[in-house]
Amino acid sequence: MNSEANTAPRSALVELVLHELHAMAQPLTVLRGTLELALLEAQTLDQYRQSIESALLEAGRAALCLNHTREMICALPEAGGANKQSEQKGN
Repeated sequence: MNSEANTAPRSALVELVLHELHAMAQPLTVLRGTLELALLEAQTLDQYRQSIESALLEAGRAALCLNHTREMICALPEAGGANKQSEQKGN
């Protein structure tokens, strides 16, 4: 069952998942840095607001990467493929 034909598509999916996980690290790093700087340097309500807006944008980017990763994992044959995806959309 572990023939090269079966592992090649899975390897490509694994690479895509790893890429998405790496891509998720950037917005999380920016999010953390934004919040740390806000705590250290923000002095006005407007500065706090700008930091919160930036943090929300980065959190959205991280969530998007996470959703892409989940979709790719659900597409793996071992994860149930399309059946898992339809179950999640129904929740």
